[in-house]
Amino acid sequence: TTLDVSHNRIWDSGTGFLAELLKINTKTLAVLNLDSNEIRDVGAQCLADALKLNKVKFDHFSFLYFHR
Repeated sequence: TTLDVSHNRIWDSGTGFLAELLKINTKTLAVLNLDSNEIRDVGAQCLADALKLNKVKFDHFSFLYFHR
């Protein structure tokens, strides 16, 4: 399964919601594209924590051009 939420103006709060979902269900997600959003350090940390917790192995994970 692919989830492409690139260019959606997702901020840290939205990233937090996405991170919570990743903690629950990642068995079928193979591709996650978060390119060109408004994700800052806090949102990136939420994602990192969720991915560490679930030990997700994506075929492709894209997180280019995030804001600091």
